[in-house]
Amino acid sequence: MASQTILNYKYEYSKDGIPDELPSAFDMVQIMAVQNGFAQAGAEGQVLSIENGIHRHWKYSDMLEYVQNHVTPIAKVQ
Repeated sequence: MASQTILNYKYEYSKDGIPDELPSAFDMVQIMAVQNGFAQAGAEGQVLSIENGIHRHWKYSDMLEYVQNHVTPIAKVQ
């Protein structure tokens, strides 16, 4: 799921289309995107937690937000 998210975001406007496989340059982004998604089950990645009111805030709200902050998409030229 992470690799497809990265590919779709990176190559959305590519004139050559979306590759079938994730280039190895994005291996770490893929691992960290998955880790950030799973971390929300625990306390990792929290930037704010209020106990009795139970407010929790994460550095990245989900895997897609992590990808969008760490992958530069190919620009569409018109």
